Amino acid sequence: MAIIEAKKEEVKTGPLNGLNFVVTGKLSIKRDDFEKMIIDFGGKLQSSVNKKTNFLITDDPNTNTTKNEKANELGIEKISEDEFYNKFNIGTVIGK
Repeated sequence: MAIIEAKKEEVKTGPLNGLNFVVTGKLSIKRDDFEKMIIDFGGKLQSSVNKKTNFLITDDPNTNTTKNEKANELGIEKISEDEFYNKFNIGTVIGK
């Protein structure tokens, strides 16, 4: 009988450890690079806003998009890309 081992997810630690993010709108860098950075710094990505979301990163917090409206409804903090870099001191790490 073969024993199958479950692949363990590598747990990353950093300033975003334990935080869940949803990203929407335009960014100054490629979306894939931005999302990889969140993961590399310990954060988790979500495709939609829900009660587990900590931050919605958006280029326009005042639009009537589904993500913005859901964030408003749940009291989720909405921040811009620049606010993200500053809030978590990531800009100094990546040269922003």
